[in-house]
This record gives sequence, structure tokens and C-alpha cells, in this order.
Amino acid sequence: RFPIGTFDEFWESVSGKCLGMKGMTDKPICLVNVDGFYDGFLLQMRRTEEAGMLYDPSESYFHSEKDPESALKWCINQIKSLKEQKQTIPSNETNNQAFNGYNTLKNNDKNTSMISSGSRKSERS
Repeated sequence: RFPIGTFDEFWESVSGKCLGMKGMTDKPICLVNVDGFYDGFLLQMRRTEEAGMLYDPSESYFHSEKDPESALKWCINQIKSLKEQKQTIPSNETNNQAFNGYNTLKNNDKNTSMISSGSRKSERS
């Protein structure tokens, strides 16, 4: 089943994937950008990434395509690729790989970052 949803549901899926929620870590998420509807949003995501406000590149959260057919093809290819990877990875390593990329927050000097109202603030723990 390929869910189609609202912008809110899109972010709920991206959040679930980033947090490593059960059943979400290996799900492909594709934004269908018909007629450039989401161009402004995608530009903002690139700016956010360039400003260092994302832990990982935006492509690690979701992918975008210009039409439903391309989006479906991309999703099918991602699912096939994941199935192939799971067949070659011993089962005890699969769970560890599912969380790679999501545990990128470093706490070396006890600094943490908080994002609030579009600004980034650093606070001492």
C-alpha cells in the first residue's frame, strides 16, 4: 500500500523515520512535486541544510519527484534495494543499520542544540 496524505501526515512519517519508530526506518518517503507545487518548501529545506539546522542531508529524510509515476518507480526501487540489503545483512546487524544516521547528535562538550521558531539556540545542559 502506498499512502497518500496531507502535509501533516508527511511530517509525521518523516518524524517517525528519523526517530527510528518501529516499521518506519526502512520506509521510502517521496514527496510528489506536481507542477512545482512544493518548490518553495524544497528550497527552504536546502537553506535549512546549508545553515546547519539539520543533522543529516535532507535526502536522508525524504525524496521528491515531479510526477506520480516517477515517485512510484522510485519507491519501488527503494523497496527492492532494501529487500536486497536485508538478504545480505545478518539479522542481528539489520537493527543496528536501521538506526545509523539517526543518532548523529554529539554531546562531546555537553552542548545541545534546540530549534525554536526558526532560530537555532545553543544551551548548556
